[in-house]
Amino acid sequence: MNRYFAQIIGALLGAAIGFAPLGAAASATIHSGDHLYVHVYNHEDLSADVIANSDGSVGLPLAGNVQLGGLTENAAATRIEAALLPFLRHPAVNVRITQQAQMLFLTGAYNGVAPFSPGESLGSAIGNLTQRPADNSNVNVFNTSSVDMRNVRILRNGTLLPQVFNLERLSRSGQSGPTLEPGDTIELSTKPIKVDVRGTLRNPGPVYVYAGDTLAQAISQAGGYGEITSVSRIILNRNGKIMIISSGSPVMAGPAQDGDELVLQPAVHVDVVGVVQHPGTLVLQSGNSLYAALYQAGGPAAHADMAHVKVVHDGETTNHDLSKIVRGDVSANIQLSDGDTVVVPKGRGIDGTTATGVSSFLATLKYML
Repeated sequence: MNRYFAQIIGALLGAAIGFAPLGAAASATIHSGDHLYVHVYNHEDLSADVIANSDGSVGLPLAGNVQLGGLTENAAATRIEAALLPFLRHPAVNVRITQQAQMLFLTGAYNGVAPFSPGESLGSAIGNLTQRPADNSNVNVFNTSSVDMRNVRILRNGTLLPQVFNLERLSRSGQSGPTLEPGDTIELSTKPIKVDVRGTLRNPGPVYVYAGDTLAQAISQAGGYGEITSVSRIILNRNGKIMIISSGSPVMAGPAQDGDELVLQPAVHVDVVGVVQHPGTLVLQSGNSLYAALYQAGGPAAHADMAHVKVVHDGETTNHDLSKIVRGDVSANIQLSDGDTVVVPKGRGIDGTTATGVSSFLATLKYML
């Protein structure tokens, strides 16, 4: 049947056979997610209800995968006819949009769909996604922390728009980006630097940061240090080289490198008892040394015998002369293990000279944790 004759028949009989006459919505264009009815005259077996894919294509019997994104209904019919021409003699096709998509697609760093609101901008759509879960079982909550917000693209009707949108820059200038259309696909990529952060922190796992961001920022993105995390002995594996760094290390303040691995260890718990300012169980986040434990306990109290400090480890007791620090000797500053007990015994009263030495001792502890 000649296509133009089919148009006339379609106009006369459209209501009877359940589709609108060709040209009734000639200005409408096809977007991803649109519901279409494709009618092939005299071939009901080739007619079908289809949904446009995220790239604007549809799959049809015999014709195969046909790209219709951005086309009007008439233009779509012409393209399908061309796809059927090798198989049918004078194919005649009518295409009708039965339901326009009211959704947005997400791909790349996150995959799923989200509701479309007329007039919604790119920036507002991303902002709305942070307040609601994406409609995809694999994406519970949309989190922008790993998304490269400086490199956002839009796929419209199967064509990638040439602009790359920097949403951070747009936001700083009070702009929200282009207005979206129903069926648009927002392409999101992850930030370029991946750091694997594990151990005793709030949200362990891989995090993504921008080039130039620091290791400290990577830890912050993973939720920050936990309450029982040691900040003085953090393991860094960089290109196979193992380093022990602290939260105040220049390496921590330096740029992260792709593939860095950080392991945050639990802080040591020790009991400090005896003649100290604040006896009790302590969490040594800032250092595992004997000096660190005493400093965190407030230092020795009056009558403390600093020459005979005891450490109980696995049932064995060792003695340590911490009074040597007054003479600059720090050899007694051993490293403690989890579960150790530090005992500061009572000695004779502290005279003025010893008091001065203890004050110096306390001041020195700050730099020897």
